[in-house]
Amino acid sequence: MMHFLGGFSVGLIIYWILFDSGLWGKRAETILIPVLSVLVCLMIIGIGWEIMEYYFDLTDSHEVKYFNDVIHDLIMDASGAIVAAIVGVKNTNG
Repeated sequence: MMHFLGGFSVGLIIYWILFDSGLWGKRAETILIPVLSVLVCLMIIGIGWEIMEYYFDLTDSHEVKYFNDVIHDLIMDASGAIVAAIVGVKNTNG
């Protein structure tokens, strides 16, 4: 649940920076570009987070359990990012 909420909140921030703030360009005309952009940015952050967890030994999982935990975390990050991008597009375009 925390990875979904983290993915959602960071996804909204990424959406705002890329598409709504005016810092990086204009608004997207289709929903595909914002969803993919937010998803890719958030997956980079999520993978970095998982590497940091492993490097600093912040998890109790080992081997197979750890792999399953990482996959689950990244799926939840991606789900939150997709929902955030869709909410961002719907709120921006009305």
